[in-house]
Amino acid sequence: MGRMLARRVLFLAPFALALALHPLGVEATLGWCRTDPLFAIDGKRVHIDVYSLEEALTSVTGPTELVITIPERVSYELLQSDDGFGLGWNIRVQRSEDFEVREKGVEVRAVAVVPAAKQLPVKVEFEHRDEVIARGIGTTNGPVAAKAWL
Repeated sequence: MGRMLARRVLFLAPFALALALHPLGVEATLGWCRTDPLFAIDGKRVHIDVYSLEEALTSVTGPTELVITIPERVSYELLQSDDGFGLGWNIRVQRSEDFEVREKGVEVRAVAVVPAAKQLPVKVEFEHRDEVIARGIGTTNGPVAAKAWL
């Protein structure tokens, strides 16, 4: 039993170290800044949260780009938004015939690009009923995507 436990610890150690050193690790979350438009998609209220470090407030160089993809014939409405990281939003909703409506819900995707003078971590989350249902992780100046079923 001791050897098996030791093997598991040795196997998992690199993953734990990578998580601890990742720019989105536990320490980084303490200083995160969240912006979040609120949508109604197919009658369900969903926040699409875009996070970065507080430093983004002084590093962004333009509006946050947000593209939401939903299936054909699904209703949507932007209920509210804030000023993003201080320079607003460019929000677009596009429809895809490849996205589905099933018994388990509606397939949706959000892709965000936060333009900034320096590379910072970015996180995109779908939040429905106060629960995170999907997450994407990346950096400023590149697309960060999250896909969910609502």
